[in-house]
Amino acid sequence: MIGLVVAALWILTGGQAFGSEQSAPPDVTCDSAGLSGVRLSGSLEFHHQRLDYTHVTTEVRVDVDNTWPFSADLLLRPGTPAYVHAMGCLLRGTGYAEADRPTEWRRASPTVLTRGRAGVSVDYQAEDWLNGDSDVDIGLWHLKLVGTTRWTAELVPPDTLRGGVWTSVRVDLGGPRPDYARPRPSSVTDRDTMGWSWAGPLSGSRAVEPVSLGFRPPRAQAYAAAGSSDDMQYIEGAAGALWDVAALGVVAFALWPLRRRTPGNHPAMTDGQRTAVTVTRQWAILVAVAAVFVYLSHPLSLVAQNYLPDGNDARGVQRWVWVWSSEEARWTALQAAVLGLALCLFGRPRRSVLIAAAVTAVGVAAVAVRPSLAGLSPDFSLPDGAGEDPAIAWLLAVDAGTVFLWLMALTACIQRVWCAARVEGLEWRNRKRMATGLPVPTSAAEEARNRRFRLRGTGLAFLAVAGVVALWAWVVAEWNWRRLAWLDDTSAADYGQRHAQQVIGDMGWFAWDCQDWLFGNDWIVTGLALAAVLAVFGTPVDADDATATAPAPPSAPNPGLPATAEQPWPLTRVAVAFGAVTFVSYFGPYLGIPLGWVSLLLAAGVLSLLLAWGRKRAVLCTPLQPRGPRVVNVIRESDRRRWLEAARSHLELQQELGRLDRDGSENALERKRRVQELITRRHRWNVGSRYPRPALRLPPGVTPVDVALAWGPRPTWLGNALYAARVAAVAGIPGTLLVLTVANTDASAWSSLLGTRFQLPEIPIDFIAWEFTWASVGFFFGAMHRALPGRRGYTRALAMWLALLLPVVADSCITYVLAEDPDRSWLLSVAALLPILTVTGMAMDRETFKRDRPYWRSTPGLLLSVYQLRSTSVQAAFALAQVAAVVGLWQQLKGGGSPPTPPSPN
Repeated sequence: MIGLVVAALWILTGGQAFGSEQSAPPDVTCDSAGLSGVRLSGSLEFHHQRLDYTHVTTEVRVDVDNTWPFSADLLLRPGTPAYVHAMGCLLRGTGYAEADRPTEWRRASPTVLTRGRAGVSVDYQAEDWLNGDSDVDIGLWHLKLVGTTRWTAELVPPDTLRGGVWTSVRVDLGGPRPDYARPRPSSVTDRDTMGWSWAGPLSGSRAVEPVSLGFRPPRAQAYAAAGSSDDMQYIEGAAGALWDVAALGVVAFALWPLRRRTPGNHPAMTDGQRTAVTVTRQWAILVAVAAVFVYLSHPLSLVAQNYLPDGNDARGVQRWVWVWSSEEARWTALQAAVLGLALCLFGRPRRSVLIAAAVTAVGVAAVAVRPSLAGLSPDFSLPDGAGEDPAIAWLLAVDAGTVFLWLMALTACIQRVWCAARVEGLEWRNRKRMATGLPVPTSAAEEARNRRFRLRGTGLAFLAVAGVVALWAWVVAEWNWRRLAWLDDTSAADYGQRHAQQVIGDMGWFAWDCQDWLFGNDWIVTGLALAAVLAVFGTPVDADDATATAPAPPSAPNPGLPATAEQPWPLTRVAVAFGAVTFVSYFGPYLGIPLGWVSLLLAAGVLSLLLAWGRKRAVLCTPLQPRGPRVVNVIRESDRRRWLEAARSHLELQQELGRLDRDGSENALERKRRVQELITRRHRWNVGSRYPRPALRLPPGVTPVDVALAWGPRPTWLGNALYAARVAAVAGIPGTLLVLTVANTDASAWSSLLGTRFQLPEIPIDFIAWEFTWASVGFFFGAMHRALPGRRGYTRALAMWLALLLPVVADSCITYVLAEDPDRSWLLSVAALLPILTVTGMAMDRETFKRDRPYWRSTPGLLLSVYQLRSTSVQAAFALAQVAAVVGLWQQLKGGGSPPTPPSPN
């Protein structure tokens, strides 16, 4: 592995991983002679509105005369020593090589245009996001962020341009009015845009006062900019851990009633059901404990650094804690190895996979405990004078091992939490095969164990992915170095050493980001665990349960879910917890404070309100007439053929009645009365001897077609859920592509993609996460199809979408008041959710009447007949309403974008 990494380094760097360019040393003196008469103009703009962080852009134009000795060098290729020296002297002045600016971003090299014999013009553009640093240098400006109450900006040109003549300066504060501005502006536009027009240098006998101003920033952006302060680090770490702790509470609340299932009130749990509940509970506890280590390790290290004695005065436990906090990078790598191995042990993979995981964890832990083995210092940096090639090779191997370990661990956990559902499904399949006389190949448990992933297949694929991710992290570190050192003298003797120290210093924090990257998707495993609980309780116990099930008595508790071979009431909580964890989006942050755990609790409340609404408005929850039980308490799958025939007959009679309405003859009136009588008969519901009154009527306004569509296309709610999940996953592919395109093409995407080591590998992970989200929405929609309000698939979809829209409305109102940037991916996903749910609902309606499909030319014709629509006008109006809703939410997506994440926490 290390040999491959070293070979890749040699190829990618052209044979010199950290070598310096071999060229003649350029003149290192910055001669300002010839720059005293240059003409300069510049601007500084602040962008606050609809942004999480203040975006600052600056532009400066310098007209250089040919009298400056290095003016011709500005026309050379960027990166050449002469070009670097000329541009560094012009824009940074003396000592330009040491003036690194880690937060300044440039979309391209400065534009240099020739003015013939007059000289050249240099147009320099830069941008920055104010997200934590108290002192920021951008372009020729120095910004100072004094807490959340005062920001200042001062024009500070380099010493080589102090004698230049400024013709104009423009500053746009982006909304806030200035507290002071010196010198007095020549013009003021819209109260926040000021301009200065004068001709004079900033030094000498004709010197003019440099521009400086101060203002009070908007509250939201000011708090967001203070996000790197220690107090905000404490809050963010606690909020990250609180989400998993809140998820543990939601899961425990959902599973609590299942512990008390006894033959007295519900059938006792099978072994598979008991296993699914136990594994889900254990996973929620494990994730909550791991979240404390992942999200609170850095805040605790800050506490140790701020409140404990330093290494010289500390003794005993205090000294150990201080060493841990000062060498956090390597201890984070050790923590990643321990947590990855713990997750792998929970997943119970094959023995070969477990051995590979253990060997990988031991290797990563060995380098973390003894960094000298890899030629690293205790803080995971490169010691002075040490060789850089072995160190980077070891670091790449450790980073690849960390990714490899976590990929195997999370995959094993996914298989473990879903194993109970797979065993239950295989056992049901075996029972059906035995009932029909077919041979059973092997036991369900043995077959489920044989389906676990293998090391020589999936494991090798994970190893390749881990190597690619580690190499990409190295490429990002190299790109960040080139961005920082674009004005460095590559022929300097210490250039290679400084290059290696910077790159290795960034790579040393790989384990930190890897934990956040992969552990941030633990909600997928939690959702699968809850789905497994729903699946094992929804699987029929007997082979013929899918076609004949005994109904519950009228007095059975029913919160809106069918009671015949359906979920008893405790599983409603599980379904709500599943929806809250999987597809109700993140809430906040506001004023820099993340509130993800609040969104979890809010989602549970919203979904509970949706089901409470369904208990009153769902077709199957309406009572039969006169004074009969609810439809859900008497309907069973053995009635399916009869009420499907009644629905078809009802549709035919409705069409005949429509034709008779247009015929005004006396014979038509008599036939119309007979058709109405037949329609009335179809509304009678014969429940046999189960109730004192065997002949009951459907409620007013409810037809056999409504009952057929409400029951769904499958015998059980689990069948409906799985079918809807498949349809929603396929229908959601365009939405996934749209969300990813918008998220990765905004104003800051270019810098995040190359400036963040996990931004590019995150794209396929996001694709899987969004597809899982759509499938989860479909699963919930199908499982609760019989309990949702509405009589058609598209009306049920609209009802569910309106319920999920409530958190979006609340979030939009709060972000509008605070002038923050709404989560554009969230808004776009909610906009895409309506057509996805609509397609899923209509697909379920089509599947219900699939036997009638051969009698129609197309699926839309069948649906128009089922929906009793004589034309497509209503459907077109509904489609236009959806388009209007999507466009309305799209208007909220303008502007915005978060700053590029720095390459490491330090």
